[in-house]
Amino acid sequence: MNTFQVYYVDEENRMESMLVFSLKKNVDWSEDGLRIASWKYNMVGHGHADSINDVFKHYSMLSIDRRRKRQTRTINIGDIIVFDGNAWIISAFGFLRIPEILARKLL
Repeated sequence: MNTFQVYYVDEENRMESMLVFSLKKNVDWSEDGLRIASWKYNMVGHGHADSINDVFKHYSMLSIDRRRKRQTRTINIGDIIVFDGNAWIISAFGFLRIPEILARKLL
């Protein structure tokens, strides 16, 4: 079992992150990295899992609690999973590994 943390991009930058990571198969980290570095990320969970796919599946399920004033959302394009010490951002084409220097700035 490996450790993981899940970070959701802030509501303010969510649409922009979805646009950046849904349209490109390869990310130019030198260009898009500056944009990403200005976004805010909030940790929403952590724990242990066998694979990054297991983490994605777990956070893809929506659980509705009518007592909450603000519902939580599911994991989406532009969100980050740190799995076994490596940061991965979710794109339309799968998981993209974030360069370590950028990951330290984001998280």
